Amino acid sequence: MVLSADLRSILQNEGIIHDELADDEIPQRIEEEKRNFQSGSIKPRTNLGIHLGMSQQEVKQILGKPQKAFWSKRFLAKELVYTRQTPLNADGMGVKYSNYYLFRDDKLYYIELSVDAIGGG
Repeated sequence: MVLSADLRSILQNEGIIHDELADDEIPQRIEEEKRNFQSGSIKPRTNLGIHLGMSQQEVKQILGKPQKAFWSKRFLAKELVYTRQTPLNADGMGVKYSNYYLFRDDKLYYIELSVDAIGGG
């Protein structure tokens, strides 16, 4: 799941904008999708209360020290990465949870939550 204040990122995540589209088709596709959005305010948040617009300090107060913290050249933003893994069950299977938080000007503007199965062989 991706939460973002950037419409292009949301549309890419939903598969509306994809690599097969020509560059000149993307702005038209974005304008078409904008018409589907209604005015209003949505404040998405994680189950721990993390939401867009929070400062790095606020996120760290809730989640603690991240496993990784670095400057992302790709996003030109500060990136905090939190991961946790469940213990492996009798079949050697487990789950890895990864949360990525990107900050610009010390404000959270992008959240990506992912879940991956691990183990098994």
